[in-house]
Amino acid sequence: MGIILLIALLARIENDPILHDSVDVIELNHCYSDEGVERFTQVIFWRWQNSYPDGRYVVVDWRMVKEKQLRPRRDHKEKCYYLIWWDQNFWRSVRSISFKETWTQYDPEVENRKLHPVERRRGLYKKRG
Repeated sequence: MGIILLIALLARIENDPILHDSVDVIELNHCYSDEGVERFTQVIFWRWQNSYPDGRYVVVDWRMVKEKQLRPRRDHKEKCYYLIWWDQNFWRSVRSISFKETWTQYDPEVENRKLHPVERRRGLYKKRG
């Protein structure tokens, strides 16, 4: 029974292509309360935006980290960081040449909304192709 399940899972992975995306920075952010209690952990995807005076990083998208698999990994051969995860109905891969891990008492994604509203975000790709 176990081998049949494994074959079925492998067939599903092969038939569902991965949706690839790239950003300039992947941030793993741990947000804490004023009392030092961790409120949540999130992954924030950033890109450099030249259209602002002097340029700035803006949020592309973000995801809450509910599972350890949603933690960026280093690909030494490709010299980048990446995440691959099941994102609702498909496999998603996001790569970046830069990674940072932060511990804050505020939400950087929410703070970025003041400078770059959600409506102006590119977002991660919604479909293949």
